[in-house]
Amino acid sequence: AATQENDQLALVRERDGHVYETMHRKKDGFVFPVEVSARVIEAGGSSFYQNIIRDISERKATEQELKRYREQLEEMIAGRTEELRMSNHQLRRVVEVRRLKESRILRQDRLLNAINRVLGETLSGDTDPDISRIGLKSAMDLTESTTGFIEELRAKGRADVLVMGPPGGEANVFSHSDDNARL
Repeated sequence: AATQENDQLALVRERDGHVYETMHRKKDGFVFPVEVSARVIEAGGSSFYQNIIRDISERKATEQELKRYREQLEEMIAGRTEELRMSNHQLRRVVEVRRLKESRILRQDRLLNAINRVLGETLSGDTDPDISRIGLKSAMDLTESTTGFIEELRAKGRADVLVMGPPGGEANVFSHSDDNARL
């Protein structure tokens, strides 16, 4: 402690004044923080140290409290940042899944449009029977599980009776003799 005090006094002389913090002890042994504002003054041809000593216990307690609050705030910010990072990651996954689903829906829509053209041409009799048979078979394979079903195919690739509708839903019956009837 004496070496530290001597170092501080040397700084007071070098800098023509110096402010520093140290600890003081009361008569009862209680140690407390102080701020010392020291300078050298000349009076009557002699040099003296002038020290103004302030008890900074309250300031130190406030600084410690602020430090605790800052640390708590940093922990809260770190926790919230992690939550946001995780949410952002999940959101990106949701967006990617939606993009994939949209892409699949667009592909399915194009496929269903193609199937509808084949079915329309088949029902109108404008398509070669072999091509109609292949088209209707493909339509049945592709749509049975998702968009409807084709119940019956007849000879020569043309549908004498074609029943379409969502699984479990109302069906439409198409035949060469009857353009559109409900079951």
